[in-house]
Amino acid sequence: MPKKLIVLSRTRRRLSSPAILALALTLLLLARALAVSAPLQPALAPSLAGLTLVIDPGHGGADPGAVGSISVEKDINLATAQALAGCCRSAGAEVILTRQEDAALAGSKGEDLAARVELARSRQADIFISLHCNSFVSDPGQHGAQVFYAPGSEAGEKLARSLQQALADHLGNTDRSALPHPDSYLLRHLDCPAVIVELGFLSNPEEEERLAGQSWRLEAAWALYKGLGDYLGQTEAGGRGGSGG
Repeated sequence: MPKKLIVLSRTRRRLSSPAILALALTLLLLARALAVSAPLQPALAPSLAGLTLVIDPGHGGADPGAVGSISVEKDINLATAQALAGCCRSAGAEVILTRQEDAALAGSKGEDLAARVELARSRQADIFISLHCNSFVSDPGQHGAQVFYAPGSEAGEKLARSLQQALADHLGNTDRSALPHPDSYLLRHLDCPAVIVELGFLSNPEEEERLAGQSWRLEAAWALYKGLGDYLGQTEAGGRGGSGG
């Protein structure tokens, strides 16, 4: 059957944002697949097969999160979450996003957080990753991604350390360490291994510029994907996921 010849007219169709993100992610994954050594590839992809992963883009709707000079946290969280979801789905994981648009899950902050926890519980999540951006206006020199876990959660700590190391290795923007976070409602109320990932500081002008760029968000998603694979590779012998405690 002869191939169709596609002729582009002067009227161009504008790709939607999700289509552009999907294309960019595909190109990134292709480039990474060529760059990653052969021994790493089989260790990464099979470890995600059958995994139920809840990715939580923090804030949304009337709650913008941190606000920088050129960006808003809720938008960066969502774009990075969508990119990470694409990576994980490509490796066979079932991925649930707590939100897929600029909307909160409930009217009040407390109800919104409770709804995110309930969603993870109802889907029997193996792992929960909440994405955020930091801000420290009084010290704009602060920078770097950082991962937090629930105090006393051995699995959460292992997950956080794996993600922190991958962010340091692949982004090169952080020398921070994974730390316990005793005040997080999400981390306190989830039963599965759970972490909060602060991608960087919107109060730092240079870091905000990177955070606002699509290419950096794809790189961050790849780093988290790699860190997740590293974590699962460490825990596979003892069973997937497991209790958060």
